[in-house]
Amino acid sequence: MGTLERATSGRYLFDGAEVSNLTDREIARLRALKIGFVFQNFSLIDHLTVYDNVKLGLRYRRERFPRSDDRILEAMDRVGIAHRADHLPRELSGGQQQRCAIARAIVGDPSLLLADEPTGNLDSRNAAQILGILSELNASGTTLVIVTHAPSQADRASRIIDMHDGRIHMSSRRLT
Repeated sequence: MGTLERATSGRYLFDGAEVSNLTDREIARLRALKIGFVFQNFSLIDHLTVYDNVKLGLRYRRERFPRSDDRILEAMDRVGIAHRADHLPRELSGGQQQRCAIARAIVGDPSLLLADEPTGNLDSRNAAQILGILSELNASGTTLVIVTHAPSQADRASRIIDMHDGRIHMSSRRLT
């Protein structure tokens, strides 16, 4: 879904475009403009501050945003790490690193957000805050795909796809 690898079969339409027909450059542009990633291991750059790690979410777009500093600060504030803007990842707790990764993923307002265990390193209060933010993004039109082992998080979803050994075991749609 994140276009990091090419599909070996089937069709994948993203915003009406058949992804398999796109060049590597076009796929990279699609990924940079429309997809946000929250990796389970955070994937923060060790020598960059929180601010600069979040800024990467805009940099890969190769676009100039009016008031991009405001967007970066807003994303950090939204997840509660603005006060740590000048800190390096090694100076953060696991939960703060997770929130930095989420800020980086949402700063560019992606149309698809892929999140692998986005609350795995957070206490229950911060996890609830992040799930609230993700719900707000989804309500405003962002497609949200969350990988989780937590039934309480899955229960919040409008659709659940259970996978076992790489195969879909069950798919259900909830009425919300």
